[in-house]
Amino acid sequence: MKNSLALLLIFIVIICVFPIARYVHAADPTAAANATQQLRAAYQAATKGSKKIKILIVPGHDADHWGTEYRGALEADLNFELAQKIYASLKRQKGVTVKMPREKSQYISELRKYFVNQQTSISQFRREHLQSMNVLLEEQIIKPVEGVYHNNVIEEVANRLYGINKWANENEFDIILNIHFNDTPERKRNRVGPYKGIAVYVPDKQLNNGPSSIELGGYIYKQLAKKFATSNMPKESAGVIEDQKLIALGANNTLNPLSVLIEYGYIYEPKIIKQKNRGAYEDKAAKQTVAGIMDYLKGL
Repeated sequence: MKNSLALLLIFIVIICVFPIARYVHAADPTAAANATQQLRAAYQAATKGSKKIKILIVPGHDADHWGTEYRGALEADLNFELAQKIYASLKRQKGVTVKMPREKSQYISELRKYFVNQQTSISQFRREHLQSMNVLLEEQIIKPVEGVYHNNVIEEVANRLYGINKWANENEFDIILNIHFNDTPERKRNRVGPYKGIAVYVPDKQLNNGPSSIELGGYIYKQLAKKFATSNMPKESAGVIEDQKLIALGANNTLNPLSVLIEYGYIYEPKIIKQKNRGAYEDKAAKQTVAGIMDYLKGL
């Protein structure tokens, strides 16, 4: 009896003192394969009237922090334009339901309230997952990976991004699609950089949502590559690039859904920056993106 009580007390102490233990695990390839199979089975059921596959389309950046810019064109606005077209196309697909977290000038009301009301829980979410990731790295369960250089994210933006991750988990989204346009690091203002072309970023294979997201990213890239050139930036030349640190992809294991981040070309490319070319470019990009997502769900 005394032994049983002692064990119970130890268990309680572990749960109370080490709450991060629930996050301490790396990706399981078998579980990832099962996740894809389950998602495809759920999609097939959805086409026959069951619960639909939930897709979140995130236009990167926002009105306060708009990303890069070129000759007056703000990346956040370009992201939103393209996201709207992908949203409209996906909404016409059977078996899926689609949502966007922001409008052109602000986040949707639900998220604005969430950012305010859940400040403390978002901070705790960030802290627990960071502690968990540090354990995984220290124990060499996950190996650190240095990917493509990205600009540092200011604290306000990081809080919003982690907040979106937490909110997406709680709302049980199945897929997150992040829409972006690229830029050359440290490019001089209003000068054209040396790089061009598309790239699809996915979580590192060691992250929980990595393997299935990589598969989804491959399907999307396959369709985009039929119409667009792949980035000629050396570290993006593979087309599908794994990343361990992008918050939108689930850095520190903060995302349950599959997540991909697509760079639809460099902002200064003429087909993107020139208004007369942009509409046709966006239409084509939206069509190929949706084709890739639907091919993945159908297992084609």
